[in-house]
Amino acid sequence: MRPTDLERDLRLQFFQIRGIDSEYLMKSFDKIEVAARSFTEAGFFVDFRKHDSLKVGESGEKYGWGEIGGRLNGQVHVGFEFYINEGYITMIEGFTYEWPTWPDEIHSYELFKEEIRYFADQCAKCSAA
Repeated sequence: MRPTDLERDLRLQFFQIRGIDSEYLMKSFDKIEVAARSFTEAGFFVDFRKHDSLKVGESGEKYGWGEIGGRLNGQVHVGFEFYINEGYITMIEGFTYEWPTWPDEIHSYELFKEEIRYFADQCAKCSAA
């Protein structure tokens, strides 16, 4: 399974905000594989298979990071969390803020930097990924 356009753009936004050179990483986007994707009423989880273009830190680094927000279909305010394990992006979580449910279809989206949500080095979801 391949990443969606939204997942690609989230990764690019992550690189830009974090100051990571994304030229090589974006060229290798088509080589990234999704291990699992699941949806909940309020969002989604996507797990990635380990790939060099998902390396964003050093071995042993484990943390969660969320400075990207967005608006889906012009009205649904959403946020995204990245889970980093052993220096690799292993999972992205998307969730709604005030809207009751994640939309069944996404016709348009915009992504933007939000207030930092950077959490513990040993986050529980990082260990599970």
